[in-house]
Amino acid sequence: MTGLLSLVITLEYMGKEPSRPPNWFGRAAQDYLLTALGDAYTAEIANDLHRGSERRPYTVSTLYGASFRKKYLQPGARYDLRFTAFRDDLLIIMHNAIQPANLLGIGTIAELVNQPFMVTDQAWLNETNQWAESTTYEQLWQAYTQVEERMPETLTAAIASPAYFRNSEENQVVFLPDPVVFFTDLINKWQAFAPERLLLPADLVETIASNVFPSDANLRSSSVYVRGVYHIGMKGTVTYACSRKINPFHWGLCHMLVHFAKFCGIGAETTIGFGQCQPQFSTGENQRSNIQPLYARRSRTAAR
Repeated sequence: MTGLLSLVITLEYMGKEPSRPPNWFGRAAQDYLLTALGDAYTAEIANDLHRGSERRPYTVSTLYGASFRKKYLQPGARYDLRFTAFRDDLLIIMHNAIQPANLLGIGTIAELVNQPFMVTDQAWLNETNQWAESTTYEQLWQAYTQVEERMPETLTAAIASPAYFRNSEENQVVFLPDPVVFFTDLINKWQAFAPERLLLPADLVETIASNVFPSDANLRSSSVYVRGVYHIGMKGTVTYACSRKINPFHWGLCHMLVHFAKFCGIGAETTIGFGQCQPQFSTGENQRSNIQPLYARRSRTAAR
């Protein structure tokens, strides 16, 4: 079984006074994660962690929290960071890093951009945090393709941080909601990391081009200034619908890929906080009930 992990850790700001931090913690979160993984990974894994961001087997988020939206870190306030892994060797290393006394372990002190934080909580189950989850490629495949009922005729992706796509052939930046661009990005990531027995059919992109279209979008542009460069992308929700003639198996794969986006992110620079994405289920519709957690334990919280 090949695992997928979306880990949310909660950090309490330990500063004595309110502090105005950088507007983007994506780079700091990446540095924090790689430091936390330490010397546990091999030279080969280290090379993978530092190659082009679209081919790295992890993502990170920026810092999230109510008072952070007010542009100040408040003493005692708590904030969330999310780390994902979608390859077994890195997933195992990351799971070890959250153990007590390790840098992602509860009670440890971390510094992000010279600001002190303490890890107070960990979550990797969806029932404890909507962004947390642990499962496998096999379970995703089964949940969306080996079911008797047809998938809903629409699917919605919720994009929490700016997302944009690079067109390497034309050296252009592409924005949503083009379904071919959106799903091709996810297909390429799935094909790069999923087990060989679960590789996607070669005609999936063609099927999407002919049968999938945006039916609704609530998107806004958002720019982030990181190390001298403006990154401009789209945030919000985009809904895709399908024609009636689409192969139900292919449409199930589209639903599966949007769920996979929760682990691999969408678009460029996902290893510094961009392209955070997950499926948004409609009212009364729950996450596929037959997906079971890879690590069947509840989140752990530090005593105050």
